[in-house]
Amino acid sequence: MSATLLEIKNCDFGYDGSPILKNISLGVLESEFITIVGPNGSGKTTLLKSLLGLQPVLSGQIQHEKNLGAIGYVPQHAQLNLSIPITVEEFLKLKSSPADNYQKLITTLGLADNDILKKPINLLSTGQRQRLLVVFALLGKPKLICLDEATDGLDFKAQKEFFGLLKQIQQDTKSTIILVSHDITAVGAHATRAICLNRSLLYDGEPNSPEFHSCLHSIYGKDSFIHHHQH
Repeated sequence: MSATLLEIKNCDFGYDGSPILKNISLGVLESEFITIVGPNGSGKTTLLKSLLGLQPVLSGQIQHEKNLGAIGYVPQHAQLNLSIPITVEEFLKLKSSPADNYQKLITTLGLADNDILKKPINLLSTGQRQRLLVVFALLGKPKLICLDEATDGLDFKAQKEFFGLLKQIQQDTKSTIILVSHDITAVGAHATRAICLNRSLLYDGEPNSPEFHSCLHSIYGKDSFIHHHQH
């Protein structure tokens, strides 16, 4: 039976005392690939920040496994301080250990330029910097990886490879991935569990079930659907 990494009990989440999400209860288990979906303003980022302790919980309780250890995290619209004179390789070595194969990670995420490791981070494109932050989050083989719209700046091919890489990492390391995404197709293709939010918990379960499709239709309209990428 999978261990519980996080347990959310009757929590309200929000800002300045005003709840965005009310009475949320759910558990996060080891080796899950969870995708959180919902429209803008539905509470996805608020929930993720609260799980990570970056945003206070208004009420209720979040329990963490005591041996949870390091967490990999890429926030929405993450920014690097481009005034710091540091190369890609120097940046990665701030966190990496000899066991980390960041060469494979940067290649998979489309940073295969032979000179990329020696390039100053301020010379990277916006998309390259986003991919670098994802690589940084995956270093150290964290038990929990939280990604908030981490595929921003990636083209379709890179997104497909990225989701495949996440799935492989999750299977190889038994890590848990929580991915906030607007890419509904990725939910059906890769997630083991889907959570649908719209200022409350509307759905928590199988990503390919009729109930989940109904939930999507209720918040995105009757034309919303999931299909599997075949390209």
